[in-house]
Amino acid sequence: MESPKLHIRHVMLWEFKQGNSAKTTAEKICRVYGEGLITDRAVRNWFVKFRFGDMTLKDESRAGRSTDFDDNLLKAALEQTPHQYVQQLQRVQEKFREKRPVLANRKNVILLLNDARPHTEKVSQQKILEFGWSILPNLPYSPDLAPTDSTTFSVPYKQFLME
Repeated sequence: MESPKLHIRHVMLWEFKQGNSAKTTAEKICRVYGEGLITDRAVRNWFVKFRFGDMTLKDESRAGRSTDFDDNLLKAALEQTPHQYVQQLQRVQEKFREKRPVLANRKNVILLLNDARPHTEKVSQQKILEFGWSILPNLPYSPDLAPTDSTTFSVPYKQFLME
């Protein structure tokens, strides 16, 4: 079975060969397949290709970032253990001291962490305290509020920032 995109492109090619305009073709496609499926501009771009004799309907490769993504790397990051997280914190501390010694020697390095298991484990919390770092508490989750939205900070959160 062909992809829906390829099917729509076949329809556009058919309409082009029938001598219809790009605007009419876009209107027909939207009437049959659903409003907003394709824009006049997209149909016009395809008609330009067809006019120059390029009848290929497949997507061309594009410049830019590769779409290859390593799923195993993501799974490994998601399955990070507290001990791996502590090792990562130690590496951060070392690099921090190496690259920003003035800031590293100051107290009040503040971390903003979520409630992921490696962040909340006792081992991780002890290591953060050992470094003398503070943890900026997260506000309770609400789909209506952005946690860093300054207009919605609660009073204790504002007091913590003032300290």
